[in-house]
Amino acid sequence: VELSVPRVDVRALRAVVPAASRVPRLPALPRLPRVPVERVSGGTRRALAAVPPASRRLGTAGAGEARRFGRAAAAAGQRAKPLAADMGKTLRELADAAMAPIRRRRRRSELTKEAWALNAEGVEHRRAGRAGAAVDAHERAVALFRQLADDRNEGLALNNLGLALMATSDDTGAIDAFERALSLLGRSGDRPAEGRVLANLGTLYRRLDRQETALVYWRQALTRLEADSPEHERMAELLESTR
Repeated sequence: VELSVPRVDVRALRAVVPAASRVPRLPALPRLPRVPVERVSGGTRRALAAVPPASRRLGTAGAGEARRFGRAAAAAGQRAKPLAADMGKTLRELADAAMAPIRRRRRRSELTKEAWALNAEGVEHRRAGRAGAAVDAHERAVALFRQLADDRNEGLALNNLGLALMATSDDTGAIDAFERALSLLGRSGDRPAEGRVLANLGTLYRRLDRQETALVYWRQALTRLEADSPEHERMAELLESTR
């Protein structure tokens, strides 16, 4: 069956349709920059051939913008690498600086414990009759306290070193150790410890038959020892017996 469409008078139709119902004309799209197809890879070229020309121009332009953005981002990343490395180095230096006092205190505590252990070891050696081993232990303790700049404890270790040297009959070395101990303890202000060193010096000089010198040191010791201490009482009795 053949159907025929009657002829339409367009001018008459326009006159009948109101002006407000007419569809407005859309503005023209801006022209996109043309990118030569030769600059596109084979796979991309074949994909572009399958789309309309306008879409192809739009996609090619977008791909170009994406490539330019990628290159800019890569360049920025390369420039940021030295900055990141410097920042990491700075953070490590700050962390090391913050930890340095803690490490120093820890190291100081370890050296102090080691020095006191050596000092106690030396006393045990001397009391057991191993005077040579006692001297070695006390000398090492003295060296550690000197490294720590600990005048008081170095003076105490020197006093014990003097007693060990006396046990080996090295009287000259013992006198030197006692005098160095007096200098350090006098600086630190530990008068009772200074009094014990003076008492030991007096005992050494009495063994050398220098009684008057021994009495001088004992009297000085009595002025520094605490009045209610056993050492003060023994020193007072010793001075009384020499009259």
